[in-house]
Amino acid sequence: MGRGQRQHTTSQPTTSNSTETADDVIALRIVEYTRSQYESILARLVRWLHNEHPQYVTAQRIVVPVTPALCKLMFSYASVKRSLNGYELVPRKYNSVSTINRVKSAVEFLHKEAKVELSTELNAMMK
Repeated sequence: MGRGQRQHTTSQPTTSNSTETADDVIALRIVEYTRSQYESILARLVRWLHNEHPQYVTAQRIVVPVTPALCKLMFSYASVKRSLNGYELVPRKYNSVSTINRVKSAVEFLHKEAKVELSTELNAMMK
């Protein structure tokens, strides 16, 4: 090739490795966001349990494995809309099913983090 001439190259999209890396970054962001949501839900439940049912909390963490009785208490607490201070709204209003499902997912997350399997009874109750 002479001076000033370029070798022709075809411009192709990024390799599959780059694409996978971008997908991994997006997936990781979603995972981090979901993890922070679960931790937020669990922190709220710990504060409530610490005041109302301290036997279910040790070292600012919920005792694992969660019993079906405790899970019902948490679902009952989460089903009612509350003020920022944790008090029920007057008149009473209820949260959506998706809110309860987030609590259910947070309980599953709690067990996975502790590497403890859900009991058969708890698993059946949460379906």
